[in-house]
Amino acid sequence: MVLLIALLLQSIFRSFDAKDVDVGLNNAIVTIKGSDLLERYYETLFKYFKNLELMPSRHIVVSGYYFKRDSVTGIIHCTPFFGKDDYSVCISGSVMAGKEGLIACSVDNNGCFTREVDDYAGRCVKDCDKDIIKSITQMQFHQINRIKPLTV
Repeated sequence: MVLLIALLLQSIFRSFDAKDVDVGLNNAIVTIKGSDLLERYYETLFKYFKNLELMPSRHIVVSGYYFKRDSVTGIIHCTPFFGKDDYSVCISGSVMAGKEGLIACSVDNNGCFTREVDDYAGRCVKDCDKDIIKSITQMQFHQINRIKPLTV
């Protein structure tokens, strides 16, 4: 399943003609409000932190308003460790509690993946972008054709 903000289809699929985007939108299986997704659970692509798998709040849709709707696809993954806005959204959405009070963080203080992320453990997060995209492609969900550079 792919969830996209309808207003952004043209900017997301720049290489397609406007008519192709319209055809895609007209063939949508269902159109729903983002608010209708709140508090719904989803399955993650990667199964790291299996010891926290019993805590469904880790994979729940919550609401946040700190992004502009013309700059995102509609789904943003947050973690309480990566900034004030993410932290606030996770607190308000009750994402903070984990099994026995644990909170999973996949990145260490040096910006490298922790041992729990065994495929990329010890490697700098941004150095893994291409490998992660390759893994997702092999899962046959979809193909990602570009990487948006991160400015730190």
